[in-house]
Amino acid sequence: FLAAGGEHTLSLLEKKDEDAPPDPLEELKAEHSQSLKQLAEHSLKEKQRLQKMMEEQNTQLRNQIVEVRQSKAQIESIIEDEKDRRRKAKEQMTDSHKTLIDSLKSFQIDLAYGLATANQNLPDDIKQYTSNILAANNITLPPPPAPAPVVVQPEPEPIQQQPAPAVLPPRVPVIHEDPIAAAVLQGQALPPPSSSKRSARPGSASSRRSGFTDDDPPDDEEIEEYARYLGIDVVNDKDLLYIAEKACRAPLSAGWEENTDASGTTFYYHHGSGLSTYEHPMDEHYRQLYREKKKKKEAKKLTQ
Repeated sequence: FLAAGGEHTLSLLEKKDEDAPPDPLEELKAEHSQSLKQLAEHSLKEKQRLQKMMEEQNTQLRNQIVEVRQSKAQIESIIEDEKDRRRKAKEQMTDSHKTLIDSLKSFQIDLAYGLATANQNLPDDIKQYTSNILAANNITLPPPPAPAPVVVQPEPEPIQQQPAPAVLPPRVPVIHEDPIAAAVLQGQALPPPSSSKRSARPGSASSRRSGFTDDDPPDDEEIEEYARYLGIDVVNDKDLLYIAEKACRAPLSAGWEENTDASGTTFYYHHGSGLSTYEHPMDEHYRQLYREKKKKKEAKKLTQ
């Protein structure tokens, strides 16, 4: 009985527990636990999304930094190239300016020297100008030239009576550009022109002046000697030596005749005017030709 009654009582108690209403606290705990679980899952997903977004942003930022560095290197290279270009342009302008100043100075010295030795009646201000330039460059004038020789009249021909050659006036000495330029650049005094070159043509070239032919042309030494006599700078104007070669071969103009005086020096006589000169009549033409070619050559250098 007791055992049967105990079992009956236990069944009644269990039935009472099943029929009892649920506990609100337990339900609240269950709901809270479920909310925490959902929040944790949501937080984990949000964290993963943020990490992925940060990684993408970091990758973009690194790429931008690389591009900025490359752009900076390109800009620096362009700046350096521009600086180098400007430096070279400045050096070229400086060299051109220096060359122009040297040419003008050389021309100024040559002009002053030519005026001072021309034996002409110059105004006092011109004389003072030339003296100041020559003194500033330590250039001394040569002694006055000796009196010009009297030209001996050649033997008259049987048919035609030739008038006596006139006495040659003192002539302006030829100023050679290469020794002047060398003396000025080295700060030395200008060497005086040779007296033989003031009164006669070059020795070896003069002795063969009328003997040059296509079969027996002037050699290089004779051409350079004659170029110096004409005033050609044989150092800096080798490309213009063809003018001296043409001058060596130039024939006499109409009316001119070649003769020799008592000392054996060649001179030239013009029948129409009675003029006698030790200089070949065509020499001044080739000097002027050289001056024109020289000016064009220097002008072309300045434009380049």
